[in-house]
Formats: sequence, structure tokens, C-alpha cells
Amino acid sequence: MKYFFRKLFTSLRKTIFIGTFVSTLGFYALAGFMYATGLPEIMYIVRILLLFNLTAVLIPALIMMLRSPHKYDAELIGKNFLGPGKSNRVFSDSVEKLMKGEINSALTGFKSIEESCFGSLRQSEQAVLCFYIARCYDVMEYYPNTVMYYEKAQQLGFSHDILPFLLARALGAMGDINEALDIYNTILFEDKNTYKMFVRTDIGRMYLHLSDGRTALKWYNEAIELHENYADALGGAAVAHTILHEFDKGEELYKSALLNHIKDPQGFTEYYKQVQAAALTECHAKEKEMEKELLHS
Repeated sequence: MKYFFRKLFTSLRKTIFIGTFVSTLGFYALAGFMYATGLPEIMYIVRILLLFNLTAVLIPALIMMLRSPHKYDAELIGKNFLGPGKSNRVFSDSVEKLMKGEINSALTGFKSIEESCFGSLRQSEQAVLCFYIARCYDVMEYYPNTVMYYEKAQQLGFSHDILPFLLARALGAMGDINEALDIYNTILFEDKNTYKMFVRTDIGRMYLHLSDGRTALKWYNEAIELHENYADALGGAAVAHTILHEFDKGEELYKSALLNHIKDPQGFTEYYKQVQAAALTECHAKEKEMEKELLHS
């Protein structure tokens, strides 16, 4: 008997909404028929039921909208850009385009808000808008603009943990190493910063872009020891060893990175092989130079 009622309850959970919808439509159809055949009193009941239906639909919808007002990045956007206003609609559409990779279109939307009504926005909305403009420039690798808007967002009070991390990354990409390191080191001393585990591999990547394999390797090795962002740390260390012409160790760590499910393994493999080919060419060129020097000595 218990099994029967449990199965019945499970079935009811699946059918209650469609059943209620169909029965409500049936009631309105019957009410229309009764009204047409000379029973206008039914319309009082129809109005009451319609009022209950609208209330039952609208109130939960409003509660859901207030609890989770934004489809993306609700934690970052907070209670900003809510409501039916044009700028709010443009902002939400632009965030969605950014998430879908339509960067130029997203940036156009964000910039249109900045140009048309920046002064009328609340300060917290100004800060959020600047942050998202910076994100667009960041993806487009326009780093001077990226840094300018991240710093503007910071000045306006945007205080999420991700901001200093992204700012440091952009500064590093611009070559402002000391300023980037200052921010990275500040994050390392913050126990509760969510992005702390990515800092060492980020610093390693920064030095790889400067072709400073030795310093990059130092940071990647620290990340490996602490098991921070582990697969990326293994991959970065593989590239650093290869730059230093330590090919066997590089190959060993390259395979370990793949085994530990480094993100975008295809892209990583292409990058690693390019670095390896360049390092081998450089190594062969040095060997030839040494041979020439020996012949002339």
C-alpha cells in the first residue's frame, strides 16, 4: 500500500501543473459556453478565479526575479541595473552577449550606456558598468583600456575579489611587472581571496611571456608543491623547462599536464609544440656557432 501511494505521489508531482493548466482552460471554456447560453452570473466566478490565477502566477514570478534578477553574474552585478528602464535592458543584453562571446556587440552596448546616461546612474552602477567595459577590452587584449576601466571601477567602489586579480593580469600583459607583482602579492596575503590559488600560475605565465623561463619555473614549482591550479602549473612548468632547453623534463611535465586534464589540451599542445620547436631551433643554432668557433680556434 505504501508503495502504491508513493508511486501515486510521484506521478502527481509530474502531472499536477499540466493538469491544473488543462482544467483551468476547461473551466474558462465551460464558463464561456454558459455565458453564451444565458447564464451571465457565471462571470462573477470567472473574474474571481482569473484574479486568483494572475496572483498565483505574478507573485512567484516577482519573487524569482528579485531573488535572481540577472541571468549571468548575479553575484558581481548585485542589485544594480534592475527594472524595466532602457539602460537596464541594454546592460542585461550586453552581459548576455559578452557571455556568448559577442564581444564587439557587448562593448557597443556598455559604451552606449556610458555615453548616454553615465552621470544619472548610481555610483554602484557606474562601478559595475566600468568593470564590464574593462572585461570586454580584456578579452579583446586592449590592455591600456582594460587597466583604465578596472581602475575606474575600483575607484567607484567595485570590491569583488576578482577585480584586483584581473587588474594584475592586465598590468602584467602590458609589461608593468612590478605593479602587477605588488597586487599579486597582496592577494597572496589574503586568506579568504577566492583567486589566491591562481596567483602563482598567473605570475609564471607573466614571466613566460617575457621569455624568462627561470623565474617562471620558480613560480610554477611553488604552485605544484602547493597543488594550486595543478594542471596549469604542470603545463607552465613544462613550457618553462623547454625554454631553458631542458627538453626531457619539459616532455615529462607536458605529459603530466595532459594526464591531469589541463583545460584546452589541444590549444596547450599546439602552444607547447611551438615553444619546443623554437627552443630546438635555437639550441641547434647555438651548437653550430660553437662548432664554427672550434674550427676557427
